[in-house]
Amino acid sequence: MREDEIEAICWDWNGTLLDDVAICHRTMNDVLVGRGREPIPTLSDYRARFRFPVRDFYASVGIDGDEFPEAADEYLALLPERISSALLHSDARSTIDAFARRGVRQVLASATLSDVLAEQMRRHDLAPASSKR
Repeated sequence: MREDEIEAICWDWNGTLLDDVAICHRTMNDVLVGRGREPIPTLSDYRARFRFPVRDFYASVGIDGDEFPEAADEYLALLPERISSALLHSDARSTIDAFARRGVRQVLASATLSDVLAEQMRRHDLAPASSKR
């Protein structure tokens, strides 16, 4: 396929456009330590363990069964304030803009709840075209 034949791109938000992996790693470690578990030592270890479904990731770090929902809620309660300091990856903006100038349709995928995602996108002036004024 030639570059000029690209009609659409599906971006992933967390970790691909938004450089939030270190924040997510620290937040998960706070949850783990608060529950008497060993923290995930390095960012590389975190990346190697993280997977979907997220319940499987939690189980891999010792949080499963009835403890999972509470721990997941704790993580999700801590994350929004922390994630506000995350920046886009260095070339994300220029890449998005380059495809936009060429008229390529761009779609965003994320496991983040839609209202939270919309707020994160707004912080980086990436609100969907239909919601920009």
